[in-house]
Amino acid sequence: MDAHCVVKVDQTLPLHILGPLGCSIQVGAGAVINVLRAAAGQSIAVFGLDTVGLSAVMAAKAVGYEPIIAIDCSADRRRLAAEVGATDTLDPSRYDSRAWAAAAVDANVALTPSLVTDISCAVADISPGGVDLSIETAGTEVGVQQALTVLRSPGTCVTLGRPGIGGDILIDHGHLMLGRTLTGSVGGTNTARLILRLLELWKSGQFPLDKLVQTHPWSDLSHGLAELDSSIPKTVVAYT
Repeated sequence: MDAHCVVKVDQTLPLHILGPLGCSIQVGAGAVINVLRAAAGQSIAVFGLDTVGLSAVMAAKAVGYEPIIAIDCSADRRRLAAEVGATDTLDPSRYDSRAWAAAAVDANVALTPSLVTDISCAVADISPGGVDLSIETAGTEVGVQQALTVLRSPGTCVTLGRPGIGGDILIDHGHLMLGRTLTGSVGGTNTARLILRLLELWKSGQFPLDKLVQTHPWSDLSHGLAELDSSIPKTVVAYT
């Protein structure tokens, strides 16, 4: 392992907090702290509330973004996002115009243009003109397209997911003409400084990492594995 991957931390800190800080938590929080680096008061939408997305929500709250709009199909994850810092939550399945139109046809309901049928309209209802910043965690074409569409002009989107090797994503060139930026992040960038900052935020109560972690003893490993798909995204196995 390269030395730059090693971070010296306070040995008195609990292992169930230190352990999960690698990978997804540092990626989500790092996108806010190290990549976007926007001033307090900026608006943000986070697409996908896995550990990456929830960590981005917590970091956005810690640095003073508002509103913080958390978007996910899971009601449990939306509730958790609200607990850790989101000011607003949205269920994207409610605003999928294709799904909504198909349901309306099946139910023999007349299509009403005044109804909100697109997630960008729902975001604009919360943050008129769109949001300054967005993060999407799936890396899918639809996710990236939506995360760009909700931006005001100019605005910045960070994509943190990866659909697979060689996965191409088609985006509207108009986003570039409107001054919108699409970028990514590698590990949250500057891992050592980031993890130390996250620990300071956690100790001060500004980064409620505990809410993302559930701990199970080794003797109860099967129960822990069964809960991997629960609303609490990080499972820690304690060898005691």
